[in-house]
Amino acid sequence: EESLILIDINNFDKSLEIIRKAIYEKDGYEKRLSALIEARRRILYEYNLPAVISNIINSSSIRDKSEEKYIINSRRFMRTKYPKELYEFINWKIKNILR
Repeated sequence: EESLILIDINNFDKSLEIIRKAIYEKDGYEKRLSALIEARRRILYEYNLPAVISNIINSSSIRDKSEEKYIINSRRFMRTKYPKELYEFINWKIKNILR
């Protein structure tokens, strides 16, 4: 809740005032930093589509509960965690640029 600042898109002047206040407010960013970090973590690891699919699969009654848990990670996470994935992505990107 503290990671968001709500604005009314139908009221331009008030929205502009809220945005300016958020930008220029002294220590406003630092006050919300822990909430922003937590919101980012939740988006990256809990609420994105691969994580939701992974949670559905892991909680499925069809699946044998004795099996090891598998997690579906985002591409960005895979590239940061596994250098081979990053290397393959960079190669792919370079090949497409050179075409």
